This record gives sequence, C-alpha cells and structure tokens, in this order.
Amino acid sequence: MRKAVFLTLLFSCSTLVPPMPSASPVAGPKLPRIQGEKLPQLLESSLLQMVDAVGCENEFMLMGRTDPDVNGRGIMEFRRKWRREPHWQELYDILNFGGDFEPGSNRTKYWVPRVYVAWPEAFDADSFVCAIGRVAMRESADPHSKVIAVLNWDILKRLGEPGHVRTADGRVGWVEPRSLHGKYDYRAAFVERGGSWKMIEFVTGR
Repeated sequence: MRKAVFLTLLFSCSTLVPPMPSASPVAGPKLPRIQGEKLPQLLESSLLQMVDAVGCENEFMLMGRTDPDVNGRGIMEFRRKWRREPHWQELYDILNFGGDFEPGSNRTKYWVPRVYVAWPEAFDADSFVCAIGRVAMRESADPHSKVIAVLNWDILKRLGEPGHVRTADGRVGWVEPRSLHGKYDYRAAFVERGGSWKMIEFVTGR
C-alpha cells in the first residue's frame, strides 16, 4: 500500500488523487521547482527500494540502502541510533514528499523532501512552512470543518500550534501537520554508490 502511494506521488498520477473540496486557491509564493527533468532510472528504482524497506520497517533492507559513511559517522553508529530511536514514519513521509537535486551538485546529490533544496531564501525558515502538494486548509483544527483554501506547495506563516498557519493573502486556518514541512525539518540525501543510489545523510532537524 505504501509503495502504491509513493508511485502516485512520483509519477503525479492525478487520476488516483481524491477530489479536493471546492475552495479558492491562494495567491502567494509557492515552493519553486529546481529540476524539471525525469529522474534517472537508477535513482528512481533505488528510491522505490528504499520505500519498500521503510514501508515494511525492515532494518536489514534499510541498512542495505544506506551508505557505509552515512552522516560522516558510519553505518554502525547510524544503526545504533536508529535502534534506540527509529524514524520509520518520518522517513516514509519525506520519501513520499518528492525531492530534487542539490543546486551545484551536477545532479550527483538528491535530497528529499525538495523543501530543503528549493526553499525561497526570502522567507525565514524558522517562521514559515510549506504545504506539501495539494492539501486543504480548514477553518478549525476539526478535520471535518469547512475548507477555506486549497493549498498547493504554498509558503505559509506558522502561528504557534502545529498546523495553525496563515496564507500570504491573509487567510488563517488549520492544515494537517503531516502535510506541512519546514526547510530544516526531517530530510535525507542520496548519492550514487556502486551501481545504486544510497542514503548518505539523514537529518532529524537543525
């Protein structure tokens, strides 16, 4: 099931996305796209394998998709920390958010989510977040409350409580917190190693 979700996001298969309630879009800044080209086949297949590993919460598969020098401290240290405090859901989420190549890397380093590499520097990364994809903004924290805006990679002002945000055109409301991401939230980088792309960095915050 998780793999199917990833494929939907990876290939932007709009026919599988449920219809969004009627509401006006937001007039304001959005997260830019850095690279528009199709992913190299090897990278695409490596990401799918990583999604399989994370979706099954399979530590053996995860470590096999991770670079031996991960985070500059090595796979043994990474495994030790992961066993003490695993981040299956967070890694799964950012893999599904989509990524982009690091600017200036000549397409040799790929980050998920792309919020990290594409963040508009005009916005303070501690005060703003990005709506991941097409999501609803509601008038209250109740998930059944009225939809007051349809967001699509919009940059939003944080208002304190998780999910409470303000749009560039002044609307204040609530978004499911897992659909929001800041520049310095969870992120991971991949590089090509020995015939596949492997995770070289996994960062849980600043």
